[in-house]
Formats: sequence, C-alpha cells, structure tokens
Amino acid sequence: KWYVDLYPIHATAATALSRIIMTSENLVKGEAERDQASLEENLKNADDLHMKDDMYPAIPAAKTTLKRMITCRNGLKEACEEIYEVHGHKKMDTAIRVAEDLKFMHAPEMKESKELLGFRIEDEKYEASLLKLTRDKGFSNRFELANMYKVDYAPLTEAIVKATEFKMRTGSGKSALLRAIVLRNLRQSLDNALNTKDAKLWAEVINRAREAVLIRGELANHPDVVGAVEEAKLARTLRVLERTLTVAIEKRDENTLEATLVEARAVGMHKKYVELFPVYKHAVYALTRIQRIRATIAEADAKRTQELYEKAIADGEAYEYDVRARTDEFKETKNTRQLIGQINMEAKDCVKMIEENHMKEVLQRARDLKMTTKNIEKIESYLENTSDEKLMQAQIRAATALQDMGRKVKISIRLKNWYLKKYKEQFELANFTKLRTPAGWAALKVFTMNREQLANGMLKHSKYDIHAAMTEMTHGVGNNAMARKMFKNLMGYMGDRQYQNPMALSEEICEVGLNNEDLRDELYLHCLKQLTDNESNNSRDKGWMHLSMLLHTFPPSGLDNFLDKWIHDNAGERREQLLDALYATLYTEKRHAPLSSNEVKKVLEGKNLKNFKYIQNDPKQSPVYTGYKLPKYIPPKHSDIFPDANKGDLNWAAMEPPAAKANQVGASPDVKALSAETPIEPAQSSIPSGFQMPDPPEAEDAPLKVPVSLGCNAVDSPPPSAPVPDTKNTLARDAPQAPPPGPAQGQDDLKEPPVEAPPPAPKEEETKTERTPQPQIESKPTAKSEESKTAVSTEAESKVDEAPKKEAEKTGETKGETSSKTFGDWEELKSAEGEPYYWNTVTDEVTWEMPEALKNAKATDGAADDEAPITKSPIATSETDAASVWEECKTEEGELYYWNTETDETSWERPVGFK
Repeated sequence: KWYVDLYPIHATAATALSRIIMTSENLVKGEAERDQASLEENLKNADDLHMKDDMYPAIPAAKTTLKRMITCRNGLKEACEEIYEVHGHKKMDTAIRVAEDLKFMHAPEMKESKELLGFRIEDEKYEASLLKLTRDKGFSNRFELANMYKVDYAPLTEAIVKATEFKMRTGSGKSALLRAIVLRNLRQSLDNALNTKDAKLWAEVINRAREAVLIRGELANHPDVVGAVEEAKLARTLRVLERTLTVAIEKRDENTLEATLVEARAVGMHKKYVELFPVYKHAVYALTRIQRIRATIAEADAKRTQELYEKAIADGEAYEYDVRARTDEFKETKNTRQLIGQINMEAKDCVKMIEENHMKEVLQRARDLKMTTKNIEKIESYLENTSDEKLMQAQIRAATALQDMGRKVKISIRLKNWYLKKYKEQFELANFTKLRTPAGWAALKVFTMNREQLANGMLKHSKYDIHAAMTEMTHGVGNNAMARKMFKNLMGYMGDRQYQNPMALSEEICEVGLNNEDLRDELYLHCLKQLTDNESNNSRDKGWMHLSMLLHTFPPSGLDNFLDKWIHDNAGERREQLLDALYATLYTEKRHAPLSSNEVKKVLEGKNLKNFKYIQNDPKQSPVYTGYKLPKYIPPKHSDIFPDANKGDLNWAAMEPPAAKANQVGASPDVKALSAETPIEPAQSSIPSGFQMPDPPEAEDAPLKVPVSLGCNAVDSPPPSAPVPDTKNTLARDAPQAPPPGPAQGQDDLKEPPVEAPPPAPKEEETKTERTPQPQIESKPTAKSEESKTAVSTEAESKVDEAPKKEAEKTGETKGETSSKTFGDWEELKSAEGEPYYWNTVTDEVTWEMPEALKNAKATDGAADDEAPITKSPIATSETDAASVWEECKTEEGELYYWNTETDETSWERPVGFK
C-alpha cells in the first residue's frame, strides 16, 4: 500500500497469483465441462506460469481428462473409419460407451459415430424375403449352459423349399437363394456339433463355413459364419484345454492346472460347458487337492511339527502326488519328516533317560531344523536352565525309574564328587558329625601331662593306645572298650606294637566291623589316624593295606563322604584303587562273611575284588543306558493318518457325456445350374481387401486354423517371413506373384492394389555379413494359391468398388457406355479415383491387369483406346524398361538396398539404369 511504487514486484506477484487462480479454476471448469479447447489453453497457461503438478492437483487431473478425451475422439474416429469392417459395429459401440462413460457426449465425432452405427444396424436389420431370414444370426448361445443352445433353421429351410419350387430366375433372387442354402447347411452342421466334443462334426462346421465364404464372399462377415467359426475355434480350444488338463491331472502339475483353469474359465468351461467337459471339475479338484497338500507342507515348514508333516505326506501319497509330480519340494518334505520323526523319537527317550551327550546332540539337530516340541523344550531346560546338581539329581531319578542301577551309581558318584569338590571344606575329617571334638576326647583321659598336646594329636599317628573311642556310638561302654582293643590290634598289625600274628589282628578288625555297624566309622578313623603324619614307611604301607581290607569288607556307616574326600587328598597313587574299592563296597551287594584267605591275598597284592568300572558298564546292571540302541522312525501309512484323503475323488470317467447323434446336412448348392439362364447378381460386400478363405479342418492333434477376418484370432502362428538372401546377387522364390484384389468399398486410400513386401536386404559379403536388414517400405501384393485363384469369382463382392456402379445408375449409364466398355465376358470399369479395372460378368472375377482375352479382343477390333488400363502389378512386362522393375528400399538401420519386383533379386549396389 505505502511502498507500491518502491516495490513494483508486489503488483507483478498479484497479477501472477490472479492468473494462477484463474488458470486453476478454468482447469477445473474445463474438466467438468469436458471442454478440450479450454483444457489445452489453460494447461498451456499453467505451463507458462511454471505451475507444478504436485502443487496444483487440478493440473494432473486436467491432463488425464484431456488425454482420455483425445483418446476417446481418436477411438471414435477410428471406429468411424472401420464401421464397415468385420467387427466395426462392435468397435463403434465400444467407442461410444467410452465416450458416454467419459461424459463426452458433445464430442464432434459422437453424432457421426452414432449415425454410422445406426446405419450399420439398419443395414443388418431390414432385409426382405430370404435376405431377412439369413441376415440375422441363426443360432443363439446366450444361455448359461451349452446344452441350451438353439439353432433355428426350420423357417429358412421352408423358405428355401418355396423358393426352389418357385424356380427363382432373377440374379438377386438366386444370390439370396445361394446365400440361404449355404447358411442353412451351416446352421444344420452347427446344430449337430453344438454341445459335443466330436472333432468330425466340428470339422463339418468349418467345411460349411468355408463353403459359404467361397460361394458368397459377403458372408465372411455374416454372424452365422463368424459365430460358427468362433464356436468351432472355441470347441477346438476346449478340446485342447481338455487334453492339457487331463495330462496335467495325470502329472499332478499344479502350475499347468492353475494356468489352464484360468484359460478354461475365460472361455466358459466352468459354466456353459461344465457338463460337456467334466474334466474341469476333475481339474479343480486336482488343483485344490495339490494346493491343500502344498499348503499343509507350507504350514508344516512353518510350524515344524511331525503331525503336519505326516498329514501332508499322507495326503500326497494318497493322491499319488509323490509318484506323479516328483517335485523336489515333496522329496525334501519327506526327508524333513523322517528327520523330525527320528528327532522326536530320540527326544522322547532323552526326556526319560536324561543322558547329557545324547540330549545335546538331539537339541542341536532340532535347532538345525528349527523345530521345537515339549520334549525339546524339556531337553533345552535340562541343558541350559538346570544346574549341575539338579541335572544329576534328575538323572538319578530317571535311572531309578528305569531300574538302571549302573547308571544310578555312576551319576551318584559324579554327584558325590561334585559335592566334595564344591563343598570340600565341609567334608574335612574334623567336621564329621559323629567325631568327638579334640578337646572333648582329650578330656576323657583322667591323667595326662599335656591335655592340649593330646587333643592336637587326636587324628594323627600315635604309638600309644587311645584312651577312648573317637566317635560317639550308641552302645557307649561296650563299643568304647572294643574300639580301644581294635586300635591296639591296628597298632600291632602296622608294627607300632609287637604281636606274633599281625595278619590275624587285621582280620579280626575286619570281622568286628562286619558284625558291628556302630564300630565301622570308628575303625575307619583308627586307620586314617595312623596313616596321618606316620613317618614309618613300613607302618604306612601296612596302614594302606589295612584300609584296603576294610574297604573290601564293609562300607562306612556315615563316614563315606569324608572318607572319599580324605582318600582324594591323601591316597596319592593308591587313590583310584581305593576309591574303586570304596564305591564297590557302597554301591554293590554287601558282604556277609569275612574275606577268605585268597581274597585277603589278592587285596594285599593291590588287586580289587570287584571291578567297579565293569560293574558300572555291565548290561545286567545298566540295561537301559549300556544296552541303549537308537530308535528308528518308521513313517506311518497314509491310510492310518488320513483315511478320508480321497473322499472327494469321484468316478470322473462316468461323468463323460454320451456320444453325439448327428442329422443329415443339406447338399451343397449347384452354382452353375442356378446361373445357367441368368447370371447371379454380385452381392454387396464389406470384406476387407486381402481376405483369406478359412483353411480346411486338419487332424485333431493339429491346431484349428481360423481366419482373422472371420472374427476369430488365428490359432496358428503367422507364416514365417521371406528368406533372407544369402548372396549379393539373386534369390529366386518358388511362389509366383498373383494379381491383387480390387479395392473394397470405403477404402479410398487404396489407389493401387496392395503389393507384397520385398524380401529382406541381401547379406553383404564382407562388412555386412552379420547384418540382416529388414526393409521398411509399403507392403507389396500377396501371392495367392491356385485355390484362391479359382475362387476369385466368389470374392467379387469383396473386391469390386461399388462407386462406379452407383454413379452409373445415377447418370443412367449402362454397361458399354462411356463409363464402361464391354469386350466379350469382360467389362472395363473405373474406380472412384478413376483407375481402370476389369470385371468378368460371368465368373465375377476382378483384376487390375488387362486380361489376355481382353487384349486379344482389343487387338482384333483395333480398339487401342487412349484410356487403356494401367497395370498396377509391380511385375515388369516385356515392354517395360529393365531398370523400372527395381525399387529402392531401406533397412531398419536406414541403409539403402534394391529389390527386383519381377525376379525377387536383392542387391546392395544400384542397378544399371536405375533412376
């Protein structure tokens, strides 16, 4: 406001903003009103204002609408241009629907499009007499099931009978009669073939359709012919699909089944033809079954459970999926099932036995397979969440439950050693609960010079008698005296006191301990005391021998853990032998008699009476663990796992429909007899130029050939292109060129007949050896077979330009006047562009070239007219200059080469005389 003169940019910005707002509003308005000019103008303004699509949503919406409008108008134009082609009305109908959906009803082309569509519909509606009966489609397939299809040929047959009895003589009447007869025959053959799979009946339909087109060319676009060929093609497609599905079912091929069923649904096999082709239901069942198998496999892979794997395999084996499909997935699934089944069996044993190494192995294999079960979780808990003490206690309980005493003893010893190692201070000999305290034991002596010294020497070697038992015993007085006596015997045996028969003293000690359980720990403590700090080697050796005799005779009554700890700490090289003797005494059957002389001899020689290691591993003592064999997983039968797997597999063969019964089809019309008195009038034609007759039906295994112009897509692949010349000079072709057809009505751009495309450019010997150029020029005339040459007369309506005839009728000209000249059977006519062509009034043949008979007639009459017809064939005649038969062509790379239209020769070099 105050600085507007100082900052003129404000006014500029305001103007720009105003333009932007106006442009956005105009775009929205133009899109709503479908105003193409407004949209184009405002999109240009938006582009000038640098308005971005992401900032102004109206711009991309307007662009999209404009593009659709342009596409719609182009579609309408294209539909207008092709309205008189085979499916022109369908294309026009589609284009109009697109315009209506776009709400583009005011498009300039809409009026013309609707008018043209109305003309086409009216042309097909209103026909008189036989033309009326033959114009509309003679059969209906607008039903849900194929067996409801109807072919109505009775009224047409009645009309044909009446027309024949009447003996029609006019050319147009005979033309209509011919048309009626061939269509009646086609309808009869179609009535026989519909709702059947009989290839012969469908071959008859193709033959009758071909006959109709050969006799009356305008029928190429007739709904009966188009529909019959479409139905024949569809029947062929259905049979091919049936064979493909049958093979896929046999091979259990999921991919083929899935893809083929999609194609089958696209052609209505699942609805209209489901009763005719029960293989569809069979294929659906097969695919569902295979997918169920694979889904179960996928679920099993995800959950890694034996139950799901067994169910998937059982389902697959019941359906023979493993034998027929032979997929790697199923093989891998069976292998995984075997591994998981084996692991589960071993894991079950592991939970019962709690064998550590086996559990580790099973857990690792389970983790490799990423599987888990309750047993695996228990194993994992034992190995990773359970202390060593708890694990060994659980192992002892498991061995006890399995009555495996060897295993129980082994784990018990391991547990004992674990306790001794962890709580070694608690198992020092001085901490034995039944042992008197040194002070208390010393206090029991009445007279002593040094009571403290006596207390300190309680558990050390002594050359003096003990004054009292070192342990608290139940029967104190008697056992105390016996303990003192047994200590004297021990001193005598070890040489600390002199006795005549020391061995008898040791044996007496063993016998007393065997018979008096209260004295056992006392007797063991005597031996340990005399072995502690004993400086005499002889005495120590005798003490170790005596300890071994005690261990072989009776076990300690409560000193076992303390004795075990003392032996570990003090026995040295005798440790293993003494511990084996201790464990054998503790964990094997107890003795009830003293050692024999032989046994005493073995013990004194340092031998154990019981091999405790053997005892631990003895299968009799350890039947479960020592004799354990890995279980072998045997997969169950599929009938045991999935007894109802094949419940839905029906008797598909019994569902096949019965063989078809066909009626007699009418005879082909006699064209020559009908045209004997008066020629048959050529019918109006809308056949496109270059129309090809449908080929005769081939064998069942061969693909059905259907001409594109009959409204169907050809099954066969397009014919291969012409061979590439392998020399730089010439390449001869086997098939000669044929005269081109005359222009069809409405094709104004065909001022000369289409010509065959030249062969690819020649290969160059040196620099162009590897290159195969493809020419990019207008097409050249297509060579016709001998059959098509003889059938040219039946295609007159598709080749004759109707403009000259209509113009002649308007001006009152007749054949032989200024617009046409007659020479025998041939008549010279001119197209709308003024190009001369020739029509045989008898055979309906048309050609651009002057026929030989016409040349001879003109030569005989001397009628060398200035307006002689110009030959449109690219083949040079004897009067043509040699250089004129060459044409200049270009490869895809843009390089020039030259083609001789007469000899098919190709050359990289410019021909002599070429201009």
